[in-house]
Amino acid sequence: MRSGWLGVPYLAYAALCATLAAVWVFIWPVDQAADRAGLAFLIIRWGHCASWGCLAGACLAWARGQDAAGRALALAALACYGAFVVTAFVLR
Repeated sequence: MRSGWLGVPYLAYAALCATLAAVWVFIWPVDQAADRAGLAFLIIRWGHCASWGCLAGACLAWARGQDAAGRALALAALACYGAFVVTAFVLR
């Protein structure tokens, strides 16, 4: 297993990201989604959680030495979070 930033193992980062993803399953911006439907509702409801889940997957991939998969999952996390922010706070 490989170590990541500051010498902390990627598995520790993966556990932290997975924990945050689990937290965002229960804590989400209900007020932002109250008047939304369809895709906008799904993005607001699951976008933040999905971004942390993708980051957890990226850290697991990096821990196994699969850098290309880690980068792909990190970019997916960025896309999920970007969609969440734009949908929740810009497209009101």
